[in-house]
Amino acid sequence: MAVSRISRLGGYALGCAALMFAAQSLAASGFIASMHVSEGNVYSELSIKFNCEVQYIDHDPPGQSDMIRVQIESTAICFGVPPSVADSREMHRPVGSDNVGLLHVEYDGAVSGSPVIRLGFEKPVTVLAPQRGTTNELRFRILSTNDATRAAAPAAASPARQVQRTAPPATRYVINLESSLRYPATGDIPVMDLAPDQKLFISEAEIDGKTWYRMR
Repeated sequence: MAVSRISRLGGYALGCAALMFAAQSLAASGFIASMHVSEGNVYSELSIKFNCEVQYIDHDPPGQSDMIRVQIESTAICFGVPPSVADSREMHRPVGSDNVGLLHVEYDGAVSGSPVIRLGFEKPVTVLAPQRGTTNELRFRILSTNDATRAAAPAAASPARQVQRTAPPATRYVINLESSLRYPATGDIPVMDLAPDQKLFISEAEIDGKTWYRMR
């Protein structure tokens, strides 16, 4: 009697284990391999790993919305699953979804055209595009209304302080009229009309042992 009861309990346990293993195998054999949600101070992130290599194409709307439609392209490079798994339809809600207001992640590979991922949220959010190129993981940055407002708000202006600036000194120019080894005579000096801030003078310069007289 006791042996029969133990056998039934053992069989029940083995049956549960088999069901759990089958469920895990079924989840792992889908197009989406796993998902992870992480919450940050500036933005949150949704990571989706696929059992096949994919390419991100576009998502809409680019602004705030409670339903984001992501268009991707699947490749024939798959890991442990046939490429035809990309034609399936799946619905998921990863752990941590409540922290970012994520209601569901729906993959639709049966839609006409390229496969689509629909991200449903409790309230409007802004989703930033993931990286380009072929990959088996897409990372979406999620900005809530408050996060987007903080990111767009300019920094608080500091109190203005008046600084008195000193005007730079006026630039002075010297025009060399004539250079000679002989000191200029009175007749050598031309008659010119000079402005009040201008003057005519003679300077001396020693160059290679010779004295040059410059009329300026």
